Amino acid sequence: MLLIVDMQNDFCKPEGTLYSEHSQSVIPYIKKVLEWARKSNMVVAFSQDWHEPDDPHFDYWPPHCIQGTWGAEIVDELSPLENELVFKKGAYSVFLDTDIEHHLRECGIKTLIICGTLVNICVLHTTADALQRYYTTVVPRECVASLNEYEMEYALYHIGKVLKGTLCSVDELVF
Repeated sequence: MLLIVDMQNDFCKPEGTLYSEHSQSVIPYIKKVLEWARKSNMVVAFSQDWHEPDDPHFDYWPPHCIQGTWGAEIVDELSPLENELVFKKGAYSVFLDTDIEHHLRECGIKTLIICGTLVNICVLHTTADALQRYYTTVVPRECVASLNEYEMEYALYHIGKVLKGTLCSVDELVF
């Protein structure tokens, strides 16, 4: 399964409330992997950060990805197709309070290719939860975004060395 994490307007577009230039810059790389996955008939899924206007999450983060708003929409460049899965989540990990595990079991999926933003928050927590459930995970380095180099290096080190996930380049993945 290709899992694209939180590539939403509030994170990826300059008008977004938690915009990261790096999140916008990874879109072409994720699009390349997405096109490859679709041509390969791979199951494709998206996580979508999804909050009520009065979410307690906003006690420590600015309001973002509020249900039904432009900011909560997945960026146009990566729009899900009708047959693709979208998991709305209110936590960092897509494994919390969604039915992703049901779909993984139902489809016999053992491997997740994880792309998205931010690598040190939602991508890291999702990857950790996948690995703790014994899914093989692959993270293409060019397909994850951070706010700065330290956060990128920390998260990739943690995914690769601590959690024992697989890190690769887009070219190694897409063939």
